[in-house]
Amino acid sequence: MRALSLKLIQSLREALFFHGELLPESNSVTVPKVERSHHLRSYIVFWCFALVYFWYYLPQGFSIYDDAYLLALGKRIADGQHIYSDFYYLRTPLSPLIQSFWIGVFGESYTVLVSRIIWALQLFSTIVLFSLIYRRWFSAVSLAFVLSATLVYSSLLFAFPWYTYDGMFFASLFALFAFRKRMVLAGLFAGLAFLCKQGFIVIVPMYLFFYFLEDQFTNLKVAEKLLSSARLLAGFAGIVALSLLALEAPLSEVWDNIYSLPNRISDLPLSFLIYQDLPTAFMSVWPLAGTLFLIVVAPLKQKVRIVSLVLWFATAWFWVGDSASQLPLMITLVSFVSLSWFYVTSIIGSRGRGASIHIEHQTRLCGMALIVLYASGFNYNGWVFSYIGAVISLPILILFSANWGDPKRDVGGLRVNLKDRFSGWMIPTMASVMLVLALTVHHRFPYKSSARSELTVPFSSAKLVGIYSDSATVANIDGLALRVLEHSAPEAKILAFPEPASLSFLTDRQPWGRIQWYYKLEFDSALASESVELFESSPPDLVVLKDPDLIPETPQFDMLYHAIYDNFKTVDTVGPFHILVPQCREDSGKVDTSI
Repeated sequence: MRALSLKLIQSLREALFFHGELLPESNSVTVPKVERSHHLRSYIVFWCFALVYFWYYLPQGFSIYDDAYLLALGKRIADGQHIYSDFYYLRTPLSPLIQSFWIGVFGESYTVLVSRIIWALQLFSTIVLFSLIYRRWFSAVSLAFVLSATLVYSSLLFAFPWYTYDGMFFASLFALFAFRKRMVLAGLFAGLAFLCKQGFIVIVPMYLFFYFLEDQFTNLKVAEKLLSSARLLAGFAGIVALSLLALEAPLSEVWDNIYSLPNRISDLPLSFLIYQDLPTAFMSVWPLAGTLFLIVVAPLKQKVRIVSLVLWFATAWFWVGDSASQLPLMITLVSFVSLSWFYVTSIIGSRGRGASIHIEHQTRLCGMALIVLYASGFNYNGWVFSYIGAVISLPILILFSANWGDPKRDVGGLRVNLKDRFSGWMIPTMASVMLVLALTVHHRFPYKSSARSELTVPFSSAKLVGIYSDSATVANIDGLALRVLEHSAPEAKILAFPEPASLSFLTDRQPWGRIQWYYKLEFDSALASESVELFESSPPDLVVLKDPDLIPETPQFDMLYHAIYDNFKTVDTVGPFHILVPQCREDSGKVDTSI
């Protein structure tokens, strides 16, 4: 065991703190190098930028619906409940278990702000880890700009723990170890990414597809590739199998939660998976297509590429108008289309040419960016979370885009002369444009609450210390938490339906039944029948019900509403929420106003 631990530590050290080049040595390629001291300065600048960025944005805004969703699930596990058996969860299990771990470490001190700080450190680490692959193609100034743009763009909507961020963290480690040919460890981290979000399972077969496709221009024997692939699959299968066995949940329940239930309940059309049924997003495809056409057919002059890039951003911004929050979707589309184009041209360009380790690794790097960009949004919600894939896709897009169409460079632009005046300022210019646009979107269109200028009122709830929002949101959330404490004892079980997932975490009350936050996708007729039966045998002590007028009428909702109103009565209201207690109860229960 000790020898295995030492070997693991050594592999981590070699992968994360390697000296010299990442790629194997080859006489057929000359790769420009940047002094490590220059890179160190880039990371110091990035760290300072991240500190200022997170100091400003992390305390702002809060949503009772999804902001502490994983925290509430982690608390359930920390209190002894079992994922899938005691509550529905439409993802693979690792992210709630991670939150349960942090709750165990910090106890009552694990507040929403603490969880955001840990999330910020995770995102920062993810960006730095993946930059170890591509940093050698960037100058010091370019690297600092690209790292900063990636940070802002990857955190435009969310500023709290989320399963896609967890998956991205492990996917970055997978990419790093795969490029270092540490295939068992690569498979292990691919398995951990899958255990955060099932969509990340695609990174293994797709990576192997790219890996074997390179056989047409590499000298590796098929037997060597088969052995490496077997090691990758062994690491993946091993960690997944051990994790599922440790869950102590029947595999049928796991399958039903993460695959069967979403497809059974959801009626989202195919068009939603492509451009979210948004006319603005659809129209943004046209300036994208026009820009790519100009880049492909125009004379190979720097001014044309610069003008076409500026035209795309100007046109895209025009189409966005007052809906600038759709900018992440547009840059996601341009990343996906552009990286796809580079991958195809790289493969085509390699045919009939001498073997080049440059082309081998550029296609795998481009392919990896495509895989993770898609995997980060690969679920029934379409591309909603795919902008998080910018951690991997955005730096590669910027690198390739800065060298489009130059025949003097290798296909895809990885043979970059860092002394070239055009490459020297084009990359930081592109990164700075994306950085400014992303900061503008983030500042003007906060995901939570109201305008930034109104997020100045502090919360009173203990779990929300250090968080600021607008006065109406603070009054609703603090008021709801206070009323729940007033009308229930500490050991009470509460049913909050639908949506306020974080209520049990904020009030330290036990949630009742298996009903969870994704009520539109989870609450089918089977769960409705189960809940009604449970009402008869073991009803909740308190019900927090969102105004039924705000919920679409369906047979399963009506079943639960009838069971609630036949046995409970309304004693209080806070904003759109009604607080109900059993009809047989004459008083409002134990009063505990400490929040």
